[in-house]
Amino acid sequence: MHGDVEHPDQAVLTKDDYERYATDHAPFVTALSGDLVSRTFLFLGFSFKDPNLDYVLSRIRIHMERNGRRHYCVLRQVQPRDFGSVDEFNYAKIKQGLAIEDLKRFNIKTLLVDDYADITELLRAIQAGYRKRIIFVSGSAEVFGDWEKQDVEEFLVDLGRILVDRDYQIVSGFGWGISNALLSGATEKIYNERKGHFDDFLIVRPFPRYVADPSNRKEIWTRYRQDMIQRAGVALFLFGNKQVNGEIVLADGVVQEFELAQQYGLELVPVGATGFVAEELGKKMFGNLDGRSREYVEAFKRLQEPVERPQELSSRIIEFLDQLNARG
Repeated sequence: MHGDVEHPDQAVLTKDDYERYATDHAPFVTALSGDLVSRTFLFLGFSFKDPNLDYVLSRIRIHMERNGRRHYCVLRQVQPRDFGSVDEFNYAKIKQGLAIEDLKRFNIKTLLVDDYADITELLRAIQAGYRKRIIFVSGSAEVFGDWEKQDVEEFLVDLGRILVDRDYQIVSGFGWGISNALLSGATEKIYNERKGHFDDFLIVRPFPRYVADPSNRKEIWTRYRQDMIQRAGVALFLFGNKQVNGEIVLADGVVQEFELAQQYGLELVPVGATGFVAEELGKKMFGNLDGRSREYVEAFKRLQEPVERPQELSSRIIEFLDQLNARG
């Protein structure tokens, strides 16, 4: 928070500049306060000695009390080799511990690393874990196999509620016969229980269906799929059929989404029990689970096994997602 380097006269240098910051830079302070309330911050290389940030964090803490958003910071843990004596090291260790405790007042959790080089691996792990909380739902259904449409809709509504309740974010292209019920359940959960910001749980991207040129439409849809899929870390596949010239056929769009998800390294979760493309994908993957844990294989297998009622699948899907996050 040191001003715009392109305008030296606005640089924050003196004590008076710091004291006037909240007034002279009110729009920035307001924007930062809003982001700290609505987004999760990861502080890297930050000393927390800036009085302006301390001012903003203090105001948020007072207004939000215990309901403030959790933030994180990364600090290098003090090492004995950095000091000339044991007393100096012990003093620094105590000082760092007190600083960490103080950050807890602002709901900032500290992650300690032994060396700065460890931060790169830590960021990779954070990214991988974060992406596993974002689920791209692929699927379409003109028909529902041996199940009644109402039963399938009840299952999808329930699944949407459970995913939001467990703090997953759903990314959907509004697949025919699938997404409406799924997103209805998710939306209901978000608003009824005040779960937070809508965009924290749902990213809905209906396909632009009225592109006249077929070749142009295909290219646009591919790029559209790429953009959605790259946001996620898990791809869930349900059903996968459509009607063409009065006949029910496998949905090639779901197959393409599977291939893109595989290309981008997502965890692939075909729910073969729903039939059609999802069933074919489940069979294809089942023969290539070498290196996976026994628990993973068992949970995956349960997703492929037939069930009498689709409502039984909700718990199986959550069980599998729990396996993915446990391994992360």
